[in-house]
Amino acid sequence: MSAKETNDHTDELNRLKKKQGTFLNVIFRGRILLINPEFQLKFIGLSIVILLLSLSIFFLANEVFFHNFITKGQALNLPANHPFYLLLQEQKSYMGKVFIVASILLGLSFSIVGLVFSHRIAGPLYRLTRYFQNAARSKDLYPTHLHFREKDFFQEIPQAVNEFLDCKNKSQDKITSIDDKNIHRDVGGLQ
Repeated sequence: MSAKETNDHTDELNRLKKKQGTFLNVIFRGRILLINPEFQLKFIGLSIVILLLSLSIFFLANEVFFHNFITKGQALNLPANHPFYLLLQEQKSYMGKVFIVASILLGLSFSIVGLVFSHRIAGPLYRLTRYFQNAARSKDLYPTHLHFREKDFFQEIPQAVNEFLDCKNKSQDKITSIDDKNIHRDVGGLQ
C-alpha cells in the first residue's frame, strides 16, 4: 500500500470513529463498530424484530397458561377469594417481572451479538472494496495480497484473490522473461 493510500485509509478510519461518537469508542477500545451503518443497523434491527416476535409468542403462551388455570378454578366453583386465585395472581406477577428482565437482557444481548456479527461481515466487505479501489488507482499491474482480520467471516475471499494474483504474477513474470529473451535476441542480431 502506498503512502497516499495509507493516508486515505487512515483519514477514512478517523472519519468513521468521529461519526460513531466517543461513548462507543471508549467501550470498545476505539474500534470502529459501524463500518457500514446502513447494513449493520438493518441487521441488528432484523435481529431485534425476530426477538420481539419470539418474546410475543412466549408472553401470549404465558397468558393462555394462566387463563386456563383461572378457567379450571371457575369450573370447580372456587370462590373469588380462594387461595388458588391468589397463588395464580402471585405467580402471574412474578412471571411478568421475569419476562421484563429477560426481555431487556435478551434485547441487549441480541443488539451486541448483532453488532459483532454484522461487524465481521461489513468489515471484510469494506476491506475488499477499499482493496479494489486502491488497486484501480495503483500503477502496479497486480496489487499486493489481500488480508482480512483473523475473526472476520469470508476468509476464503482473500485466499481466492491472492491465488488469482499469484497466478497472474507468474504469468506476467513468464511474459516479461519471454520479452527479455526476445529483446536480447533482437539486440544480439543487430550487432
